[in-house]
Amino acid sequence: MPWRENLVRLVRVDSYDRRKVLRSDEVKLVPLAKLFVAAQAFLLCPETARRDPVEGHASLLDFTRQMITSCEEAGLVVSRASFSKYLKGLEDNYSIQNHPSPLEWHNIAQALGALVSTMHTELDMQRILLLEGTDVEFYENCELFGDEVPAKFKGISYDIVEAGKCLALDRSTAAVFHLMRITEAGLMRIARRVGVKDRSPSWNDVLNAVNTKVKTLPRRTNAERRKHEFFATISTHMNAVRIAWRNNVMHMEQTYTKDEAINILNATRGLMKYVAENL
Repeated sequence: MPWRENLVRLVRVDSYDRRKVLRSDEVKLVPLAKLFVAAQAFLLCPETARRDPVEGHASLLDFTRQMITSCEEAGLVVSRASFSKYLKGLEDNYSIQNHPSPLEWHNIAQALGALVSTMHTELDMQRILLLEGTDVEFYENCELFGDEVPAKFKGISYDIVEAGKCLALDRSTAAVFHLMRITEAGLMRIARRVGVKDRSPSWNDVLNAVNTKVKTLPRRTNAERRKHEFFATISTHMNAVRIAWRNNVMHMEQTYTKDEAINILNATRGLMKYVAENL
């Protein structure tokens, strides 16, 4: 039966219920499902041959070719080579007019078992990652922050995608790290807009420089007051992010649970949308 680890869910390929495999084509699942179905039919060829030698021989050739194709799709290099070698022997030694005798079918049945055993051994060396529920959305959704945020902040799409994949794979602290990189892009844009040229990697230094600039912004007209209010507000929010999460994620002693990382995703997404809408 499938087994799981606490952080990354892995499944032994050769013991996985193919009915569940058929639910998705994630990480070669459909090729593997076809492989299991073909293998079952492959092993029934000798039984078919007892009833009708001609049909049994034709089925053997057909299913051997199916096994070659399925092994290739599933990435089973050794098994594919074994089945290909076996098919060549069948084609060289037998034909529809010269099909295997009952004694030869006994030997063929043993060879079939050995081939399928090789396939299972190779499958046992692989693992399938199983994503469930909301994890699929996190893993596949490249627009966790919507359209406007990556359009306004070029270069953050990588971190948006990686944040989602880290959440899907239960790498929550890594997800927070990528979320802080996304937020940093917003901070640096804010800094440039108010005239800060310092490219210091320290958020504290940048925010101090931003606050100094914001204090000098004119507030005579309504438009100037709204501009001042926006920059003052966003600076306060950025500082809250720095204290709550950015500083902590950079140190080894701090880790985050999945629920915490999702909460941080929601907070940073809202913050970045606010910045994108108002810049």
